Amino acid sequence: MRKIKTKVGKRVEVEWLDITADINTDAAIEPEHSFTVGWIEFENKIYIRLLTSKYKSLDIADKIAIPKGCIISIKEI
Repeated sequence: MRKIKTKVGKRVEVEWLDITADINTDAAIEPEHSFTVGWIEFENKIYIRLLTSKYKSLDIADKIAIPKGCIISIKEI
């Protein structure tokens, strides 16, 4: 697993390959090249979790957990 330097709370853009699946197909599917922007909430050796939307008056957020093996790059924005 490759090392990725991040810091909780930072706003970042993550470039990554999203897993693609198709059922009963003869198509040559490939991972989808993706970009996600958000604030780093958590990170461990396996994945990074981003808050993609935060709600001021509620204690909830929109989140995504991206496996580190799928990440191409992370840049602070």
